[in-house]
Amino acid sequence: DTAAVADSAYSKAGVLYKKKSIGIADTAWKCVSPRIPGAPQGISYGRREYAKVDYNLFNDVRYEYKLVALDTKGASKTYGPIALTPLIQIPKEFALMANFPNPFRAMTFIRFALPVKTKVDLTVYNLAGRVVCKLTEPQKVFDPGYYNISWNARDLHNRPVAAGPYIYRIVADRFTKAHIMIMVR
Repeated sequence: DTAAVADSAYSKAGVLYKKKSIGIADTAWKCVSPRIPGAPQGISYGRREYAKVDYNLFNDVRYEYKLVALDTKGASKTYGPIALTPLIQIPKEFALMANFPNPFRAMTFIRFALPVKTKVDLTVYNLAGRVVCKLTEPQKVFDPGYYNISWNARDLHNRPVAAGPYIYRIVADRFTKAHIMIMVR
């Protein structure tokens, strides 16, 4: 039911307004781009397509967009509005996935999922339990979502590591997990 979806989006906007995340000015039309270049020589025959990426949006809030076309004589034509509601998938639980590729030569990627906003400690250890590399800043807070962090097989001093097995471990909130990866030359 589209009415229920619209009511849900408007109630979420109301919550954002109460939290002072948005204001009255956010409900008015804003010029997001002062000018998008038109056709060469000012004449367009046929359909033209435009794209605009809008950042800093809130999840589950309805946004409306319209395009105003101006010709060289000052006449205007409005297209739209169109309505969009961004939906960002948020994981249901913490997870640390297997790195890819494994085994690897020069670089590997470590993926993890966070269901809540939290600090993340992602560290690589050798088999003796010594820290080889810290892949996240200790005080950085991560928003809920899916992440993909790369490791270039270098230690804390930016020196290449030796071939062999390494352990990567994540600590986030009360979640702790570790996996083994293998570096080959």
